[in-house]
Amino acid sequence: MKLITNKEEIVRLATNIDNFDQALEGGLPEHSVILMAGTSGTMKSSLCFNVAFNEIVNNNANAVYFTLEQNTYSLLNQMITMNFDLSKLNLVRISEISKIDENIKNIDSSKNFIVADVGVLRKEVESLQKVKPESDWIYVIKNIITKLKEKNLCDIVILDSLSALYVLSQFKENPRVKLFQFFEFLRDNEITSLLISEIPPNGKGLGEFGIEDYLADGVILLAKNREGLSVRREISISKMRQTCANMDVFILDFDGGKFRALTKISE
Repeated sequence: MKLITNKEEIVRLATNIDNFDQALEGGLPEHSVILMAGTSGTMKSSLCFNVAFNEIVNNNANAVYFTLEQNTYSLLNQMITMNFDLSKLNLVRISEISKIDENIKNIDSSKNFIVADVGVLRKEVESLQKVKPESDWIYVIKNIITKLKEKNLCDIVILDSLSALYVLSQFKENPRVKLFQFFEFLRDNEITSLLISEIPPNGKGLGEFGIEDYLADGVILLAKNREGLSVRREISISKMRQTCANMDVFILDFDGGKFRALTKISE
């Protein structure tokens, strides 16, 4: 991170959600750690993919998606049903520990969407080496990011989800220290990071430990509300450093392969 001389120097990544980028003064500040927080079914994964997809297609970026629960094919099939044209991306799947270096070596220089299927990697390692399920998988994630960054193949990181990472990496001991170190690792590597966080059912805090929003540079809050027999999704900015953000609550709409943030009037 460098000291800027004026606000215009801040590079931003568009979310490609109509009307929402205006609320963010143009988009997400580059190299920020952004928490995508919401309950189940609020389209957190889809919104993160939307950011990465458009940045890859429009700006030749590279993104890596760490899926810790949903497998690669389930994730990509979901995006196809939402009319994302995956033929515009170079799809790379990392699913074998022994072939990580080989996979990375064969990746082209741009337009890559790399899926690191941590769930499959975990099964492989536990089967071959009989490693305990609670082994520190955060090291594996950092190692993959470092290798990709060395080849300039990692502009955007999506982690799905923090809750699953906590289970895999024993975050109950010194969670604030471990989270701080992980967030700083992402910032030091100058990566724009979208970290998916499940809001607990009790609604206390935006993550399991109640500190995630303090450590993140930005928080985008997603919610569902019932209106009669209908369910309405909502999106808002809870926090965003380096941004004079509009923190109004918008209706989140998806139609024709496009996300939109609607106000009551525009609805």
